[in-house]
Amino acid sequence: MSDLFGQSSRRILIVHQDESVAAQIGDLIERCGMSWEHLDRGAPDNDLLSSGTWDAVFVTEVVFTGAKENGNLDIRQFLPVETVIVGIVESHLVDSPTMLGAGVDLILYTPLVLADVERALSFVEAIDCESREQSRDRLRKMNALHELAVASGQLSGSPHWISRLVEAGARVLEVDGLAMWSLDEQRGMLHCIAYHGLPEHYVREAEERSPNLVRVYTRIPQEISTHWLTPEDAGHQFALRAAEAAREIGIERVSWLPVRDSNRLYGHLSFYYMSEESASTYDLVLADAFSSIVAAWLGNFWLQSEIRRTNRLYRENVESSPDGVVVCHLDGTIERTNEAVEHITGYDRYELIDSTIFEWFVNPDDLPWQEWIHRPLDAPPEPVQVWLSRKEGERRRVSCYARRVQFPDPRTLMETETRIQIILQDITSQARRLVELELFHDLTRLISSRGSIEDAYELVVNRLYDYLNYRLVAIGHVVGRQRMYLRAYRTHMEGIEIPKSLDVGEGITGLAVRENRSVLVQDVSQSEEYYGIDDEILSEMATVIRRDGEPVGILDVMTDATQPLDEGDLQLIESIASHLGLLIEQVTVQERLERQALTDPLTGMANRRAFMQHLNALVANPESPQSSLLLVELDHFKSVNDRFGHLFGDEMLKQVAKRLHTKLRDGDLLSRYGGDEIAIIFRDISPAETREIANCLRDVIDNEPFTHNGTTVTLTVSIGIALFPYHGRTTDELIGEADRAMYLAKLEGRNSVQGDLPIAE
Repeated sequence: MSDLFGQSSRRILIVHQDESVAAQIGDLIERCGMSWEHLDRGAPDNDLLSSGTWDAVFVTEVVFTGAKENGNLDIRQFLPVETVIVGIVESHLVDSPTMLGAGVDLILYTPLVLADVERALSFVEAIDCESREQSRDRLRKMNALHELAVASGQLSGSPHWISRLVEAGARVLEVDGLAMWSLDEQRGMLHCIAYHGLPEHYVREAEERSPNLVRVYTRIPQEISTHWLTPEDAGHQFALRAAEAAREIGIERVSWLPVRDSNRLYGHLSFYYMSEESASTYDLVLADAFSSIVAAWLGNFWLQSEIRRTNRLYRENVESSPDGVVVCHLDGTIERTNEAVEHITGYDRYELIDSTIFEWFVNPDDLPWQEWIHRPLDAPPEPVQVWLSRKEGERRRVSCYARRVQFPDPRTLMETETRIQIILQDITSQARRLVELELFHDLTRLISSRGSIEDAYELVVNRLYDYLNYRLVAIGHVVGRQRMYLRAYRTHMEGIEIPKSLDVGEGITGLAVRENRSVLVQDVSQSEEYYGIDDEILSEMATVIRRDGEPVGILDVMTDATQPLDEGDLQLIESIASHLGLLIEQVTVQERLERQALTDPLTGMANRRAFMQHLNALVANPESPQSSLLLVELDHFKSVNDRFGHLFGDEMLKQVAKRLHTKLRDGDLLSRYGGDEIAIIFRDISPAETREIANCLRDVIDNEPFTHNGTTVTLTVSIGIALFPYHGRTTDELIGEADRAMYLAKLEGRNSVQGDLPIAE
């Protein structure tokens, strides 16, 4: 960071009502080599705010809310003109027009990361140090970037624009090479989607070596600094991967910059320089502006691609559907139909355009038209059976259901045009395919938006129940192929108690789990396996939900004599169960990745990040119970590593973690705080209980030697105690007190517990 900002005496003021948030921002500022102070409230007439000693003021949105209520939005009048004002806004508020109108130079959205603070401080540096010539050059480049932004908006649907955009960006920013990298999750590697100024063989080699970077890639926005990364930085977690190839083509320096918005990390830009001197032309403010242009283009491109793909799939599915699809105006005038309508009605599809749908039916009043056009958009459709008269006079019994749909009105920006979409079916042909496609789409969207498997279960049972009118739809969770537990269900059966759990030896569902296959019983009276819950039930089918080939759930459907189940129903249910299994695997992978991000890979304990999250949550909640923080350090552990090697030391850490874990309660947090330091949080615990359990932890380490590969050592620990809220209400106060107590334990000869605990009354 000193290369970018130097060892300046710049001072920053943070105006934020939350001291812990201000401290987090201040830590990032300190990492940039600058000092800061905190002001918890930001009245414009505050002496500290208007003292004129600040190079930049980081201001929370609360200041502008108060100023707006007082009818005064211009905060700049209280600060010198050279002071840079940086607005800090929570992502869900997004009140940038108000803040910009109040004189803010730059807006950052929480949570802030190092690259955000660097961008703000680089802006401060540029304003203070630029010459007229530099200012003119910067203005020229900003105008060029503005034109690129406009062109990107116009060409957001063109897949070839990204290459031209990267080439133009390299020329505007005056870098020797520029590449845009994105994560290819399917192959577990980085993929270069556009580059300029680099030979193809270098790009391909960098791609081949990128899998080693993928495991830390999601930490780029939080961890990466925009300082130079050279081929010699081999130990850095974001180091250059194809270092030898870089040297061969003359690359001297490389800088990375995340390409992201508030919701998504799209990838990163790599800036390449062929000499040390050329690196001085790099401008973080301009590079960050270019990064925002690329992020906006990628977001728009992928959104439009998804819209086009969805529309194409919808059209293809509608056109290939065996069911008739009709779109009408609210007065019943037909706007469009699919080919299946020709087979149902006997009319040519184009012959039907601009006619009314009421002309098809023997008794048009049988259509609940007024109900359809006034039904809420999210209301599930209900099938209606009516007589339809074909063109040649033949009558056919059809089932139809309708829903309101909306299309953008091209004449306005805010309004939509409402249509009625009607699905027509022969009475014997249910809308299985359409229901299946809609359900798959909604399930995928649910999981993509971080919905739970329980939500997916509810969606499935509700959709099958509402659309296909089954008498009972239920999903159960299978544990060890021994027992099934009900997780979601819908039923017509009133007054019937649905079993909440069943042994796998019972019922048709048990048979499906035992044999790991689907079972269809069209007449349950002929099956010895049927677990009777209602005399009206005629058919039952059960299919297994699998993960890694093993049953983890069961999808069960029952119907009465009005709707016998057949192979078509079974195929639908099997397809849904298969999709649920894939989604369960996806959620499992997501949960595992989230756990890994908060877990120490060596010991399996929570890592420092997880510890800080728990401690911050504890002190931030005014209703948190009396709690304790223990800092535990292994005595003379360095000598163990020196004598027996680090691999032996790692094994000792694992064994220590296992022993300590045996003494913890549910809800306690055991975490690796540092190299040989362990932090433990105990919630809802008294001082006396804390002292007792601390001594118990010390004893469990001291009482029995540790052995690995025939080598035995004796270990002891020094433990420091801090109580919440007795010793403090902030993380710094609690950690500081626990650390002080642990240091005292070492001074007292180690293998001891220390803490200034209150005497019980």
